[in-house]
Amino acid sequence: MSEEPVKETSEEPLQAKLQRMQLEMAEGVYASQMSVSRMNESEATFRAQAAKAVADRELATTKAAKTTHEKLIHQSNNMFRPTAMMRPEITRLDGEWQAGYGEVIGMGPSPELACQDFDRIWLGQEI
Repeated sequence: MSEEPVKETSEEPLQAKLQRMQLEMAEGVYASQMSVSRMNESEATFRAQAAKAVADRELATTKAAKTTHEKLIHQSNNMFRPTAMMRPEITRLDGEWQAGYGEVIGMGPSPELACQDFDRIWLGQEI
């Protein structure tokens, strides 16, 4: 024995059932739209964070390259200083440092300043 579904006799309950189903469907669509919206926001946040990480890495690489470049320039400039090429003897006499090679003697309160004075004299530069 199979039971037949109960048929609604009044149009009013069918109309209410249809409205309830439409409301449920609209709520389901809204929930899906909200879920997609949250996923889009998450993806946008992730993409923004990834872009920032790439930009930060590029900036760090650029700064490192610039620092290396500046160090190489400094080293190459120092390679051709008279003190680097002539290798003057550096001594301390009466509390003052001297950098001397032949008749050229640079003096200063530290070895570096004595070498700078030596370079200046060797190159014939005035004070």
